[in-house]
Amino acid sequence: MRALFVPVLFKDENAYAANSSFLWEIIPNQKVVVECADQSWILKLIAADELQTTRACACDQAGKRNDFFCVRAGAFHPNVKGADAYFIAIKQKLERILPGLEASDNNR
Repeated sequence: MRALFVPVLFKDENAYAANSSFLWEIIPNQKVVVECADQSWILKLIAADELQTTRACACDQAGKRNDFFCVRAGAFHPNVKGADAYFIAIKQKLERILPGLEASDNNR
């Protein structure tokens, strides 16, 4: 088997900005100090992910200092709960074809 489709079922309550969203959101900056970014309008809205404080440094290194999209690259991608939903769905499918996978669950 070369490929396996694994559906990850998001519910309405997991949509962007829902109470139990599975996606990082763009939020007003509430005094988050963002490294390597000029103090400008670009910092008024930030992605709510854990890398937001240092992402501007990576953007700067890529030649995209203060680029609107680069600085917010985490937005709309799976957050921790969303990543766990993907992990669980993939693991359940793989357990059927890879014996012993459940024993390696601690390695995620």
